Amino acid sequence: MLELAPLKPTTMDPKDRAQMLALVGRSAEFRPDFGAWLAQYWDVWIMFLREAESIWHAGRKHYSARTIWEVIRHQQATMFDADSGLKMNNNHAPDCARLYMLALSRTGFFELRGRVTQEA
Repeated sequence: MLELAPLKPTTMDPKDRAQMLALVGRSAEFRPDFGAWLAQYWDVWIMFLREAESIWHAGRKHYSARTIWEVIRHQQATMFDADSGLKMNNNHAPDCARLYMLALSRTGFFELRGRVTQEA
């Protein structure tokens, strides 16, 4: 298992960001384009992180990443106009769940299928 410094889930500390991007770049568990997505949409990751931590600290030890993703999608729809450019498709929800469990040692919090690889 990779050793990580404690993550501060309510901040956007540049060290945390660099640490997460490095982790994603070193691991084959993530979609090949996830690192670029994470760098571009760091604020969505922070929202995912905060929602997941809220559920964790409420006492749940297992939850749905898709539910959190839909909450964020709803929040984005109410905060920004339709032409803002952010399209929240479902492709990166599993990667956010994997990153959350790996970075915060929350193994099993989300149930994941094996990563689907795209063959040429």
